[in-house]
Amino acid sequence: MKLIQLTLNDNKLTNINATWFLNTTIVELELAYNQITSLHVDNFSGITGVARLNLQFNKIHYIAYDTFSNQLVLKNLDLSGNSLLYIGFKISNRLNFVDVGFNLVSWISLQNKTALTGFSIYPNPWECKCLRQFLRKSEELNIKICNMPLQTDTPACVVVEGSTCNNSGIISDTVHGKYFQAVSYNKIGKFVYRQENQTLTSECYAADEIYVKNRGIGSGLGPAK
Repeated sequence: MKLIQLTLNDNKLTNINATWFLNTTIVELELAYNQITSLHVDNFSGITGVARLNLQFNKIHYIAYDTFSNQLVLKNLDLSGNSLLYIGFKISNRLNFVDVGFNLVSWISLQNKTALTGFSIYPNPWECKCLRQFLRKSEELNIKICNMPLQTDTPACVVVEGSTCNNSGIISDTVHGKYFQAVSYNKIGKFVYRQENQTLTSECYAADEIYVKNRGIGSGLGPAK
């Protein structure tokens, strides 16, 4: 059976059962606004042909490395609005765009060979050194950064003196505390900085670590305590 779109949004789903999709081809699969907490390769073993997968605003905190390895035509993946600390799953050679905004992400692993052309990473509680490393790697791979703040004075990361980015994906209490003193996630597609709703662009720009300059909490922007 082939479906152009299957929408299972807002159904209080806590997991994905592979038997739901046995011998089914679905081009667009919508699983947003549920209560899914983790993802594994078995969740999607019965489904083929997914080009767009929407998992935004669940409670996902863990994604196994090979979760999407069988999805050979997956091009657009939306993981925004979850509880992910890091992005370390295997990115297929066909995946073009990933959205991980409104998570708790402080580290993203990028393979040297990737078809990615766009990555949405804001807002997240980055440590500035890790964000610079990610932007540098994105620039090398010609990956554009999408959905950045329209307001140029909004913080991009947290400055931690003497820190080294260890790519552990573990946010220290210092970074977490400083970031969420300044920024809070308000409602879908919005976040709050200095008591004002902020909005994101709908455009993508070439990755540039200059984006981090003077936009780190603790470097004169936002509370430095």
